[in-house]
Amino acid sequence: MRTPLTTLALAALLAAPVRADFAEAIPVAPGGSLEIDIDLGDGLRPDPGELLVRSHDRDEVRVEAEASGWGAWSIRFDLSGEGGRARFLAAVGGSFSWMFGGPQLRVRVWVPREFSVDARCSTGPIRLEDVRGEVRARTRDA
Repeated sequence: MRTPLTTLALAALLAAPVRADFAEAIPVAPGGSLEIDIDLGDGLRPDPGELLVRSHDRDEVRVEAEASGWGAWSIRFDLSGEGGRARFLAAVGGSFSWMFGGPQLRVRVWVPREFSVDARCSTGPIRLEDVRGEVRARTRDA
């Protein structure tokens, strides 16, 4: 009887939700700055995701993120800020989030046209489009 229960428990664990979404916006003053810190740990996934930062004609920072795969449910998202400074954090938690390659994360960010961006991202490529402030972008542990 112990084997069927173990099999059932393992099946329930593997069938756990494998998607987590985040969408949030906060008001900011033009000419401000955004710090982005995305840390998914040392997963083995060959394509851990991407970060895309674009400008728009609004006085807000907007973030949309989709996480999928093993460990996606353990990603913590936080968008905060005040005045001209904003910060977006995404970090994986939990002891087993790295299993089976870890989660995949795609993040899209919109900032005012005149805005500075400082991004550190362990998820893969960082693309910036039409951002007219100071830009600093680093992948992995750079």
